Amino acid sequence: MELSARTLTQLLELSGFGCWEWDTNSSIIRFDGRWARALGYTENNDALEFQSWDMLVHPDDLQRLRASLEAMLSGNRSGSVIDYRILTASGNYIWILDRAIIGSRDDSGRASRAVGYQMDINQDRRADERLLFQRKLGSAISSSTGYREALSGTLNILVELPPFDDGAALAPDADTGELEPVIQGTTGSMLMDALAGYRSSEHPICRASCGSPVYFSPMPGPEEGIKSPNCACVLPVEYDGELIAIFLFTSSTESEVPLHSRDVLGTVSRWIGRALSMVLNVQHLEQMYEQARKDSESREELLREVNHRVKNNLAAIVGLLYAEQRFLDSEQSDVWKPIQQDLICRIQGLALVHSMLSASRWTPLPISELVQRILDSTLKALPSGKQLHLTVSPSRILLKSDQAHQFGMLMNELATNTLKYVVPHRDLIEVKVDIEPVGNRVIITYRDNGPGFPEDVLSLERHNLGLELVRNILRSLLGGEVTLSNDGGAVVELNFSRKRIEED
Repeated sequence: MELSARTLTQLLELSGFGCWEWDTNSSIIRFDGRWARALGYTENNDALEFQSWDMLVHPDDLQRLRASLEAMLSGNRSGSVIDYRILTASGNYIWILDRAIIGSRDDSGRASRAVGYQMDINQDRRADERLLFQRKLGSAISSSTGYREALSGTLNILVELPPFDDGAALAPDADTGELEPVIQGTTGSMLMDALAGYRSSEHPICRASCGSPVYFSPMPGPEEGIKSPNCACVLPVEYDGELIAIFLFTSSTESEVPLHSRDVLGTVSRWIGRALSMVLNVQHLEQMYEQARKDSESREELLREVNHRVKNNLAAIVGLLYAEQRFLDSEQSDVWKPIQQDLICRIQGLALVHSMLSASRWTPLPISELVQRILDSTLKALPSGKQLHLTVSPSRILLKSDQAHQFGMLMNELATNTLKYVVPHRDLIEVKVDIEPVGNRVIITYRDNGPGFPEDVLSLERHNLGLELVRNILRSLLGGEVTLSNDGGAVVELNFSRKRIEED
């Protein structure tokens, strides 16, 4: 049956191949000869009829296609564009893109005739499916915690390919090279028996396939007492010329592996080999790491014990100093109590830095975090009724363990100085610390809102132990200098070489 001239004119406007005309009253679909020959239905007829879409469209796509066509027929849309799978004469499904327009409508406005054309997009869709399938495999393998789990995850995904319903995985023994079941299937025992026990370097399937799938379809008759699958596939997985694993897939329902599944298996086999090889390498590294971890356990335990003892000893010294204060008479107390309190504060600062380093496993500490923690700890000893406003600028500069200890002492001295000289004059104690890299130097500015330094301290005619400690620590530790000034309170500028921190 030839298509009408009107239909051909409309189809020429669509400029496609595989044209069709649909009489919605009779549900008959007429396809032109090009469409029929492309799908293998006929070589001679100029047109081919089917009673309905149900005879051609893949069951999984039929409902989606019906919804699209119904929206067009009922007048909601003037056309339809949809992709779906259609049955060929060989019994396989291919992906096509279908574009349709309304040919005519009845008095009620419902379409009585529709025309359209179809384009073969099977290669593009199959390529997309292979890519998605490969990504799914990659996700399963990359999320595995070991080689066996990676094999199992790969097998579970590959066995989803039609028509397989069971699978197994074998791997060569590291010492003997013999193929041994790693993941055992419930069917296909005949093939399992045939594969198990062979050396991977000698097995004919491994030698001949070079990583390509080998199909058994249809299967030979089963031996007595052994159930034989209808068809099977053996997929050797190699990397860099070395066999990594063999996957076995069987089907108890179908007698042949479809072309699409063969295409996917042939495409992903070498990729799977690379991915599994990476898992093996990672597992080997993990084994080496585990051995190193076990070797270092005693050292870790010793380090924890040392850290614990150091913290306990520092706490014991602080406790002794507090106890000593209780036995001072009034004259001694005026002289020795401030000195002891300074010592307690310094020891507590050392203990805090030690705790921070222990928590970080003695890795470098951010200087801004160290300053914040030291000042918080020291300045929390404010009398009742006093408030603190502390600001520390963020910084990415890091201090190593020996630098952190001494820098902690330095900041502790500055905070102690604030407690002594600002608290008596202010109810709100404000402390601000700016940490700023300037070229190859680092400038840290500590300021408070107290009365400031006396003139004889600014002129260096008088200084106490705390300021002397600050100068000595900065010079010996970082080769830096200390500058004192007054600007709405005491200002201490620490200027040192950034390179000195990074090199030490």
